[in-house]
Amino acid sequence: MVQSLSRKVFVKEQETLLSRKEYDLLLYFLSNIDVALTKVSIAEHLWGDHMDSADSLDMVYSHIKNLRRKLIEKGSRDYIRSIYGIGYKFGEV
Repeated sequence: MVQSLSRKVFVKEQETLLSRKEYDLLLYFLSNIDVALTKVSIAEHLWGDHMDSADSLDMVYSHIKNLRRKLIEKGSRDYIRSIYGIGYKFGEV
């Protein structure tokens, strides 16, 4: 469950602390369930115009890895799927 006004995330009734970018990433995934999202579209959503100055998209991978780890540690299933050559998709398998 995500409480957008308080920016809190709960997994199995346990609060899960996320960084600002991880929280924004989760909301972006939840707004695009079962939609294939490219790393570029994720980066543009998280960093906007500042994305132009980035040398690589490794930071996207890092935030996804951290978000996935934090959710799974609290007992969530892994809803984040890597799509080879495209990016990521959030949803049921």
